[in-house]
Amino acid sequence: MTATILAYHGVTDRPSVGIENFQGKHVTVEVFEQQMRALRDSAEVFRLTSLVEAYAAGRDLDGVVVTFDDAYRNNATVALPILERYGVPATFFLSTGFIGNDRMFWVDEVEQAVDQTDVVFVDFTPIGLKYFPLDTPQARMQAVTEIKARLKRIPEDDKNRLLGVLKATLPARAGSRKAANYETLSWNDVRRMAESPMVELGGHTVDHAILSRLPAERIREQVVQSKQMIERQTGCEVTLFAYPNGGPEDYTPESIEILKEAGYSCACTTLPGMNTKDTSLYELRRPMVGFCGEPFPYPMNARA
Repeated sequence: MTATILAYHGVTDRPSVGIENFQGKHVTVEVFEQQMRALRDSAEVFRLTSLVEAYAAGRDLDGVVVTFDDAYRNNATVALPILERYGVPATFFLSTGFIGNDRMFWVDEVEQAVDQTDVVFVDFTPIGLKYFPLDTPQARMQAVTEIKARLKRIPEDDKNRLLGVLKATLPARAGSRKAANYETLSWNDVRRMAESPMVELGGHTVDHAILSRLPAERIREQVVQSKQMIERQTGCEVTLFAYPNGGPEDYTPESIEILKEAGYSCACTTLPGMNTKDTSLYELRRPMVGFCGEPFPYPMNARA
């Protein structure tokens, strides 16, 4: 018996402009509805808390869990109504520093900066990157992919400094504006979501910081403050966590111990594969559906 935990970021009902969403982080509303219908008809769907409780008791479960990362507003406006329609529960992992304000996740800032500039080439060798042509959509997509990969590998403070250089080097063309897919939740949105019987909430740090790039005290601040903020704003107890980025290099034994001390009962990675009762509760596997072409692992020929 195995359990599959699916990771989503967003569900979009808007057409993309330029290279926006080229990596498929936001699945289309039509595809998402087909997927949730398929889960209703062909899988046992349960809450992440149910899986954690079963594993803690030494029992396996056979089925699927649905989760969302970050805090995109389309989670509330597009995804949740579909989840409720098909009776599919989901866990929403929230990066609290982006809720109720105009902040953008830095990966979206990189994509937007490259997408919405009239600059056709840029030399980033002085900041440890390289020369990037930006004269075609394909070149821009390649630049975004390489820049994000580089910035994910360095300490948080260095990343923020280089991000500032990048944005200053790539001025936005006249009339550019933030895409709807980049909009994040308000606390009113979160409170309304928390009222749904289909929803449970989890922590995803304050600033979407990669834990392994931080010293211990800042890890503690990121995981504790996000938990406290969600609990204060919603009245819901928060015991579930997902690592930002979520690769094996993005968390450490030290960060796992800090999560335990903070009161988290589990932590989800973005490692592919399925889970059993022998999987570490702090290294739960979770493929990212749609992102960079990751397939949905269930048949989609279910009844309407």
